[in-house]
Amino acid sequence: MQYIFLIIGLMIGAIVAYILSNSKLNKRVETRLKEAESQAEAIKRDKLLEVKEKFLNKKAELEKEVQQRDFKLQQNENRLRQKEMQLNQRQEELQRKNQ
Repeated sequence: MQYIFLIIGLMIGAIVAYILSNSKLNKRVETRLKEAESQAEAIKRDKLLEVKEKFLNKKAELEKEVQQRDFKLQQNENRLRQKEMQLNQRQEELQRKNQ
């Protein structure tokens, strides 16, 4: 009879030990998962910042190109106006001479 109680006690002890070790293992797994999630979030934030920075740099580059084109266009328009004025002046001079 004592052996039966001893065996039952050992079985109960083994079950309790298994549950406790399994509980510790689960806690370790949960901790590592949380760490991995934190690292993933940090990587995600870094990548988002990197993408935003690249976007802003590209946007600034394109805006600079547009400004340069606008400046060249303005220069060409000014040159055309000057030529038009010169042609108008020559035309007026020619008309005066012909009169």
